[in-house]
Amino acid sequence: MKVSTVKVQIQIIGVLIIIGTVYSHNILGLFPTTAKSAFLASEAIMKELARRGHNVTVVSCFPQQNKISNYTDISIRSARESMMYESSIDIKKYNIPLDILDLTPFFTDLIESMRSVLEFSGIQELLSSNMSFDVVFHEMFVDDIFLLISRKFNAPIIAIGPSYILPWAADRFAIPQNPSYIPVIANGYSAKMNFCERLWNTITLIRSKIDYWNILNPKSLEVYSKHYKETLPSFREVSSYVSMYFVNQHFTLNRPRPLPPQVIEIAGVHLKPVKALEQELQMWMDNAPFGVVYFSFGSMLRGASLPTEKVQIFLEVFRSFPQRVLWKWEDDPPSGVPEHVKVLKWLPQRDILGHKNIRFFISHGGLLGVTEAVAEGVPILGIPTNMDQANNIASLVDLGAGMVLDYNNITVETLYYSYNQMLSDSSYAENAKKLSERFLDRPQSPLDTAVYWTEYVIRHGGAPHLQSAAVHLTWYQYYLLDVIAVCLAALAATVATVVYIIKTSLRVFCSRTSSKMKVN
Repeated sequence: MKVSTVKVQIQIIGVLIIIGTVYSHNILGLFPTTAKSAFLASEAIMKELARRGHNVTVVSCFPQQNKISNYTDISIRSARESMMYESSIDIKKYNIPLDILDLTPFFTDLIESMRSVLEFSGIQELLSSNMSFDVVFHEMFVDDIFLLISRKFNAPIIAIGPSYILPWAADRFAIPQNPSYIPVIANGYSAKMNFCERLWNTITLIRSKIDYWNILNPKSLEVYSKHYKETLPSFREVSSYVSMYFVNQHFTLNRPRPLPPQVIEIAGVHLKPVKALEQELQMWMDNAPFGVVYFSFGSMLRGASLPTEKVQIFLEVFRSFPQRVLWKWEDDPPSGVPEHVKVLKWLPQRDILGHKNIRFFISHGGLLGVTEAVAEGVPILGIPTNMDQANNIASLVDLGAGMVLDYNNITVETLYYSYNQMLSDSSYAENAKKLSERFLDRPQSPLDTAVYWTEYVIRHGGAPHLQSAAVHLTWYQYYLLDVIAVCLAALAATVATVVYIIKTSLRVFCSRTSSKMKVN
């Protein structure tokens, strides 16, 4: 009896092993971003897929410090060292705000950095290997050379957008992008725009697309073709093979817009459960009778590079209020820091924002930090500096969960007013809590959603049935310009025919009338 039981157990274990093998897939992630914050959402998905038993290979600038089962790193950090943004950008060197009408320098620098990536030994070894993958993840930002690399594996492609939908990404999935209510990145508009804002939004939408398709793409193809001698299809054709688009946005924060079924919102995918803080910091925040204000410019900007005059403005305003201030500052503390202000080089932001005594968050408006604050119902005083930050803050302002302060207009008076408003007007905290409830109210967590749709794409061979037919239309077909042209031509022909008939009839009538008059 015991022998029989053992045999049954062995058979069950064998079946379980077979099932695990059958449902274990080989997954490749290509994430060339040089900004740590942009990588976090992709990293969370890759690590979760590995945890669930899939074999994951990740090409990135941020290899794991500790070995993870089923997770293999191919680091390209050294190949992109010149563009690494991790805690390195000096605010004083920033062009604030970003000139959306002049993306050429950014695109040019990006292409130059990609040359070294294509020559990198790790990439060459990956491409020359016999490895096969069931799905390839590609970062949908501006590094389109990696989209060309993705297609070499003949596997379904899933794009991940580290920000909300970019204009050129929208084209690839036939996502409507009406500039009357969908703001272009870096414009700093919400969904509610006045006439002048809608006009400028339209101009920047058109210009950003022109720059992208006429500057970045041709040069990317040129760089790629020098390393890989092959006949290349257009980016439009390659991008039409992308099965799914995970976009780091959510309609509760970024406002609703029409999306095809192959576009999945995953904002919050990087969120982890809030943990207790280190004991000293936990006690410091617990014992704050008037609450705590958290001040950080995230992982990409160096808060310590603020100009001296602006630092003194912040310190003066902090002295005017009894609330404790927790300030992320990467260097030694500046002089004159008040006793109730704690300055630290690194802070566990996710856990801090989850603390009950946080009153509000002073932030540059980076998407992940905004998402963390939204998840915890913390209002934000935003000081956007570049890229999507202004739009993220504009959405919060529109929802009543935050205020915006112009970086170039920071004075004691403007900062004091904003600071006081955030503390004295309870509507900001109330609206932030309501926004948090809506943001978190989903049938699945963002991470479970991403994993489900990844496995869905694999199960259904790329899931081409999710793709809109509009993806395969040319731009003039999509906007019905050919139909409009035919209709206008038909209308013109009809009008010309009617005019001809009338003229001919009048000529005949006049001729007959003239003849009768001569006879008489």
